[in-house]
Amino acid sequence: MRSFVKKKAPKVSAKARRDAVLRRITWRTKSTGNITFPAIPGLVDHYVEVLENLFAAMGRPFGKGAAASCRAMLAEKIEWAFERSHNASVSVDWKTDQGSATSLTYTVMGLAKTIEEAYAEWVKLRTPPLFGKHADARVMDLAATLGPPGEVTVLDAGAGDGRNSLPLARAGYVVDALELAPVLVEKLEAAARETGADVRSVCGSFYDRGLTLPRERYHLVVLAEVCSHWRGPRDLRNTLLRLSELVEPGGLGLFNVFLAHPGFKPNAVERDFSQIAWCPIYSRQDVAEACEGLPLSLIADESAADYEKAHAPKDGWPPTGWYVRWTSGSEVLDLPADQSQFELRWLTFRRA
Repeated sequence: MRSFVKKKAPKVSAKARRDAVLRRITWRTKSTGNITFPAIPGLVDHYVEVLENLFAAMGRPFGKGAAASCRAMLAEKIEWAFERSHNASVSVDWKTDQGSATSLTYTVMGLAKTIEEAYAEWVKLRTPPLFGKHADARVMDLAATLGPPGEVTVLDAGAGDGRNSLPLARAGYVVDALELAPVLVEKLEAAARETGADVRSVCGSFYDRGLTLPRERYHLVVLAEVCSHWRGPRDLRNTLLRLSELVEPGGLGLFNVFLAHPGFKPNAVERDFSQIAWCPIYSRQDVAEACEGLPLSLIADESAADYEKAHAPKDGWPPTGWYVRWTSGSEVLDLPADQSQFELRWLTFRRA
């Protein structure tokens, strides 16, 4: 009779056996996906770390030199997108490779939406009212200081869907509404027809000196929340230049801007992210330098949220679900309200 020697299994720990199973599971695991980051140049290394951890969790860690290659691609696309738009992002698509337990393929794309494209998306995705159902209290109160409504001309620049233009017109002011995004001009004109408000609308940019407006000058020029789309000190200077051109002597220019609280000096990442988050940070020194040589005097500097809260109708506060968070700067710095580092301010200028 033949005897058989039974081979004893080598001793392998439970952990080692589990790891051995997972290595084989990885062969059969397939993944596709996308991750989109705000295009902030100073956060390239952070984004590489996120991708490194993400791919490693799928059993496809970066190989030698892969992290550096990924960083170079991200940096190039982020720089491209950030220079072109404050509606900028970088998108990474990936998929695991067929027949490989350890590799995946990814592509990096920079995305830069125009203001018009961004607002077209807003209109599709957001529930009205887009910016609130009442006019800004500061706008209405300031207009009332200029005389009988029928004698006061107002340019509402960046008029949006007419939140300020329509109430001003219904109150008797002579109103021209200027808006860059065609989709918002359409909404404004439809609302004007429906309510009978006498508003003349123009589709174009406040900064386009070749644009023909109904009047050469106005008693009041308003830019409510237009600062969302500014990029650096040059845009602040151009705003004040246009105000000095379009406001009647003795008239007023009103706009809001995000100003740093005393003692807060934003770093490069905070400044760049504030532009992507539609709340670019400026200092009062930036405002003073932008005014140099212009016939404009700053006559009021007020917290936008405090003023609107104090003067809003009972059903008008907050104007939107995002207004308080946005005006306090917490779209950039996720801090409690009492630790806010910057906020939206109403600035009123008088033309000499």
